[in-house]
Amino acid sequence: MDKTRYYPEWKELAKVAGEWEYGSFHSHDEIAEILGIEKKTSKYYSYVQKVARILQLKQKVLENVLNKGYRIVDPHEHVEVSTEKVLKSEQYLQRALIIIEHTPEERLAEDDRKKHELHRIRIGRLYMMSKPEFDVILAHVPKRFQLTELKPKKEEKHETTENQN
Repeated sequence: MDKTRYYPEWKELAKVAGEWEYGSFHSHDEIAEILGIEKKTSKYYSYVQKVARILQLKQKVLENVLNKGYRIVDPHEHVEVSTEKVLKSEQYLQRALIIIEHTPEERLAEDDRKKHELHRIRIGRLYMMSKPEFDVILAHVPKRFQLTELKPKKEEKHETTENQN
């Protein structure tokens, strides 16, 4: 049996985790043993996150199970897990908006004021885009730019007479 191990350690985990089945659970102890490093260290979490990104390319999502380990998310749960990430990002955006809205602008130099305003606009847009209501049209679209259903044109019947010149 071939006991070749990959180096750096995260490559070994990527090889093994790539074979894990959807829905399977893997403890911190198991993962640390595969990596050959101590569990719950910054190096451990760094390697696990790197492998999680690699697994996404293989259409697998590695989700943290608090204080226990990780699991490979079933495909039918991907929308739910993704939605949780969006909700979490909304919270971070709300905090960022609070910070930027309460900046004492009078203490900023002119260049910093311009940067501040652009940043505030960008954060506001991101926040609005994270809301489900954003799926509806937020502004009036002129009629000439609106998409309409294509209807077949009525066939026009042209009767010709032999007497026409």
